[in-house]
Amino acid sequence: MDGRPPFPELIAFRSKCFRSFPVSQVQRMTLSQILRLYACGYQNPNIWKVLWKNQMCLISPLIIKDVEEFVKATPFAAAPFMNLMCGGEKGNNM
Repeated sequence: MDGRPPFPELIAFRSKCFRSFPVSQVQRMTLSQILRLYACGYQNPNIWKVLWKNQMCLISPLIIKDVEEFVKATPFAAAPFMNLMCGGEKGNNM
């Protein structure tokens, strides 16, 4: 992430899916790390946990529950995500 503020779904993901993490660990995480984990959560249900573990070596039944509930309740924010990936103009919502 290049200094742009995170999109609302990413903020919600951080607050809802990292509740079981130690506070000090969450505080050390970059928004880029959180963005990668956000994308992992929306992958095929058969592989998202493997992808998550490749990014963050830490996964637990509570993390799995929180991420799966979040993904079920919150559609993937494709436009803001792609705006970050494609380097769109600041404030451009595609």
